[in-house]
Amino acid sequence: MAGLSQRDRSVLGRFEGFCALEGLPAPATALGDGACIEAFLAIGCAGLVPHSLGTYRSVLRRLGGGSVAEARGFSGSPAPRPYSRFEVTALWSMASHQPSARRITKAKVLLASMLGAGLHPGELARLKGTDVHCAGTTTSVVVAGPRPRTLLVRAPYDTELAALAEVSAFK
Repeated sequence: MAGLSQRDRSVLGRFEGFCALEGLPAPATALGDGACIEAFLAIGCAGLVPHSLGTYRSVLRRLGGGSVAEARGFSGSPAPRPYSRFEVTALWSMASHQPSARRITKAKVLLASMLGAGLHPGELARLKGTDVHCAGTTTSVVVAGPRPRTLLVRAPYDTELAALAEVSAFK
């Protein structure tokens, strides 16, 4: 198992235990058998979420030298639930109580742009104050990068982000 990632070792260890328990051929042989891998996923991993099953299949097929494309697919994970009002209040409280004004600004920009405009972490890392535009009562963010677009910022985060962009050229 030398040279394998921690994830690969974990999946392979679980597969080895399943093979031993079910009396299947040695894992080195079973890795080349798509039916053994599918049995492991259906029986040995019954409690896992679909995206984990897909990851396990991918790892085992790759380690066995087989094609991942020949197996049936699993659906992705459902979207996470939105933050509750209590969680949002707690996040704003933490942002407001950072040890320096610069950190307070950065934390508030993070929250306003993620909660108000739905920016992803990579987009947030590239965000500059000049990307925030105000026209009347509408605040928008121009997103550059691989998925360029303009996003409207929802209230109440729009006024917060507009004020932060006006007083600070955050980077």
